[in-house]
Amino acid sequence: MPFLIRPPPDSAAANNPSLTYTLLEPDQNERSMLRDLRDWGWRISRHDFSDEEFIAALTQVEKDKRKRRRHTHALGDDLFGYVERPELEDVWHEEAQRKYAERLWEEEGEERGDREEGGKEMYVSALVTFFTTIHILTLRQ
Repeated sequence: MPFLIRPPPDSAAANNPSLTYTLLEPDQNERSMLRDLRDWGWRISRHDFSDEEFIAALTQVEKDKRKRRRHTHALGDDLFGYVERPELEDVWHEEAQRKYAERLWEEEGEERGDREEGGKEMYVSALVTFFTTIHILTLRQ
């Protein structure tokens, strides 16, 4: 039975079809990612192949893919306007970094007692950017 994976309902990406994923038969690593994503508020559901909700989600994903292709222009060997759809593992990796940064914010705030809520987004964003840079540099080696 396939799984349908969608962003949390309260997020800005809740209805973004480019962040809707399906897994037919997840392996152990994918099941671990699914558990984490569910813990972080993502909507994970099992469906039959003939389930209307599953078919509608697949239809939306395909429409989104065609839309992204239509907005792509080639000049020589370069593509412009096309945004590659992130893989589920990449989404999980970004979410893990964000959750880790949020946890650090909360722990440091408890230790110092002087953290303001308004600075949380900036702190988390900066830390995620740092983690991503380190990850990219590691991959290049």
